[in-house]
Amino acid sequence: PIGYHCWVNPEMVSVFVVGEPNTLNLIDLKNDNAEEVAKSPGVTLSMIPNSDNNISFIDLSDDHNWLFKKMNVQTKETADIVKAIKKFPYFTWTPGGILISGDGKRIYKFDPDRDADWVELVNLGDYGIKDFTRITVSPKGDLLAVVVTE
Repeated sequence: PIGYHCWVNPEMVSVFVVGEPNTLNLIDLKNDNAEEVAKSPGVTLSMIPNSDNNISFIDLSDDHNWLFKKMNVQTKETADIVKAIKKFPYFTWTPGGILISGDGKRIYKFDPDRDADWVELVNLGDYGIKDFTRITVSPKGDLLAVVVTE
């Protein structure tokens, strides 16, 4: 029951597995092996640009404090990145390694190398957008797309 996925490399994929609880698994296609590596991840999984084998996800295990985490897919070691914004489970990375997320109305950025906390970029409410969910950045980093619910 795979809900979402993110390719790590041509031989490995990380997957969000729907269950009680939901889990984050790594599937090694070359060796036909699946390994559970985290419980209660968010649905968004993404490789971190310009990092060696690091995948990112939101840890939902504490209902009051969701945390962005990174995991080295080789060693399975995890580290906190930043606290999530208001239980918003969607995010993306720019090609330059800046984390982009939101709260359904505003878009924020977090640069792990420079920022101590989230920085608001734009309030989409000013443009009539009241509730967005999915968010992504183009491969060149010059366009941002959001999915809006009406």
